[in-house]
Amino acid sequence: MGYFTAYADWANFTITQQVGLCGPVADAVDSAEVIVCSNMVKSLNAFWFSLGWCMIFFVPSIIFSINLAKFYRRMKHSDAYDNHIAMNVIPRAQVQPY
Repeated sequence: MGYFTAYADWANFTITQQVGLCGPVADAVDSAEVIVCSNMVKSLNAFWFSLGWCMIFFVPSIIFSINLAKFYRRMKHSDAYDNHIAMNVIPRAQVQPY
């Protein structure tokens, strides 16, 4: 456990006292933070937000469809198409022998 605390203290000292005081490195870290947080994370937040709304509407739609299936199974009359139209047969040409 002592190695981990010594490494954490060394990393904290290096970042805050040696690297953090250097202006260009601090600007690079700030610009990297802006690029990552502003461009990449916000789009991922929008993705997860839209996925959450899809799940909010998806779960009730499953419940609703199960309840509707119960009523469709009870239907006495089917919506099958019955062909009641009388079709006239078009006469075809007959080949007469010579």
